[in-house]
Amino acid sequence: MKRILCAAFLALVLAQLAAMGTAQTGMRMSNLVDSASQERLRAALLAAKVPPGRVERVLEEVSAYNRAVGEALPVQAGFAPFDGLPAYDPERIGTLWQAAYPDWIGLNCRLTAMSVLADAVRVEHPSKAPALGLALDEAALDAAPREVLTRAERARFATLFGAIPTEGSTDPLRQRARHGAHWAQLGVRFGESSQARMVSVLLHTHFAPGEDELLVGHVGVLLEEDEGFLFFEKLSFELPYQLLSFSTTGQLREYLLSTYDLDTTGESAPAMLLIDGEPFDA
Repeated sequence: MKRILCAAFLALVLAQLAAMGTAQTGMRMSNLVDSASQERLRAALLAAKVPPGRVERVLEEVSAYNRAVGEALPVQAGFAPFDGLPAYDPERIGTLWQAAYPDWIGLNCRLTAMSVLADAVRVEHPSKAPALGLALDEAALDAAPREVLTRAERARFATLFGAIPTEGSTDPLRQRARHGAHWAQLGVRFGESSQARMVSVLLHTHFAPGEDELLVGHVGVLLEEDEGFLFFEKLSFELPYQLLSFSTTGQLREYLLSTYDLDTTGESAPAMLLIDGEPFDA
């Protein structure tokens, strides 16, 4: 059965945005190639009480990625105006990545967010069933040249992000309630040791009558600064890191919905935004 995975989904996103063009967002973006932008991310993570050791491991992955493909990224230093996803060249990026890591697909959005927030996410009743929709995520963890998540963190990751069966309703309130009830049953809790927030794009996919799933199709980390916010994300296994700077959370919501709410069939509920598992409506 077809499963939504970050890598395949980003191909659709990039094609859709190429057809749509761009709109002014008032946001700015860094690909974290330069040391100054990495230091800004480090400072924000530490201010949010992400453990220093975890911060350094995350930045190590950022640096390793950009050593491999940084030359192909559009923002080489600082932050540039962000009017929607840049015109990344997946073929060139993929070639550079494969030259550096021929046996590893890299980290995606979910793995990156969990690598930041693993200490802040608790799951009281981890699922013992195999996780749906995470085959590439698990393969990436198995092949990673450095430990990304511990065994206990991997169990929480699978419980948190595995796809869940749902009904065929196109009502986002019903689908969001289904997802919330599932996480509540598992005892998912956020924010106990960090002020960093998990912002998720919840996607409903209708495969066939009686075959519907909910999956976190994209996720990133929201951080506060003195005069605004940062959003740290990894677009897909091979596509880059982005650090977005903006003044209101409404800008973030608009960016995520315009980028990932792409169903045109009318058979699936619209994309839904969550912040630490709760509705992210304002």
